[in-house]
Amino acid sequence: MRFPNKALSASQARLQSIAEALSGKHPPNTKPKCMNLICFGYPGFQILEQKALSVKNIDDRLNVYIESLKMTAAFNNLTSLSAPQVGLNFRMFVMLKSLKGLTKFAIEKPRLPMQYRAFINPRIMELSELKDYGWETCSSFLDMKARILRPVSLTIDFYDEKLEIETEEFDGFSARVIQHEIDHLEGVNIINLQKNIGDFDFNEKMGEGEITENEKKYFENMLQAAVEQEKQEEKHEKFAKEYENVEKKKENFEEKNETFKKNNGKEGKVQNKQLEDEKFQMKKKIEIKQTKTGKISKNQLKTEIDKKGHNGKSK
Repeated sequence: MRFPNKALSASQARLQSIAEALSGKHPPNTKPKCMNLICFGYPGFQILEQKALSVKNIDDRLNVYIESLKMTAAFNNLTSLSAPQVGLNFRMFVMLKSLKGLTKFAIEKPRLPMQYRAFINPRIMELSELKDYGWETCSSFLDMKARILRPVSLTIDFYDEKLEIETEEFDGFSARVIQHEIDHLEGVNIINLQKNIGDFDFNEKMGEGEITENEKKYFENMLQAAVEQEKQEEKHEKFAKEYENVEKKKENFEEKNETFKKNNGKEGKVQNKQLEDEKFQMKKKIEIKQTKTGKISKNQLKTEIDKKGHNGKSK
């Protein structure tokens, strides 16, 4: 990954260092290690709003990152963790092999790295039509939680750590966790998915200390942006309906106009023929009258025609 020759943001610098490590310029750490979580309001947070890159191949370098991701999730007592949340711009996440009995994203009982499995380049193949609401927390938003509507089950395919493709179906809490992590790979966060202020809450017990002003401001801005987006969607939907109605009216008008033209064409021919017949009869009567009384003036002829036109016959 290349960047322009200018001052880099914290996230860009992080991405560049990773890209250089993968390209061989700088050898990566040969041993897995627990990595720092990227949290809202701290340097490098922008990576959570970017779409992660697909993994092209699995080598020793990537295996180090996978094991580091597992160690970080275990150290922080998390059910799952995506690569972008530790500054790695790859489409992969780790999740506990068993979520039996769990209903929250943060767990109390310590886990070991070996209890996690990796999902590389996951892709949603099918989502259930049945959906349900559920509260979700996120290690990148320590003090916030959101009530999110999601399908209750899904089918995904992904690569495991041996580069073997697998297809599995998940339901319940596991399905919610996987959708949460795939959102991270798409640059989507829990507060991007909400439009109703009643679906947000602050959970100070999760974080360290009180909620900062920056966090509150960001939350308010995101909520306002979501509300504005909803208004725009409503306007677009209203416009689409109005446009559809106009198109229907236009089609109805064209149909009526076409019918009118056809009917008018037939009636017009009949009316024209009747008019010609009447004019012919009137002309014959005028000629007969001329033969009896002699020639008449143009004004008299005009008068006769006008009378015929208004009364239907001459006096």
